[in-house]
Amino acid sequence: MLPRALLALSTRGADETIVPHYLTERDHPWLRAALDEHARFVGRRRNELRERMREPLPTPAPKGVGELREARKSERADLTA
Repeated sequence: MLPRALLALSTRGADETIVPHYLTERDHPWLRAALDEHARFVGRRRNELRERMREPLPTPAPKGVGELREARKSERADLTA
């Protein structure tokens, strides 16, 4: 799911958990907002959550998060080509 470049900036724990070193305390507020939105949509259709996540979060993400989304799209396109 993660682009290879970000995966390279992560480590794997003994239990194969990926530990992302590119996230910092600065990311906690927008990540919390994203997780809260995800929790609100439990039991609903995924498309509803996707639509919601296209809108701004109450706490804006730092610059660069949009580039992550685009990198994921590009990598998925490479896999299907």
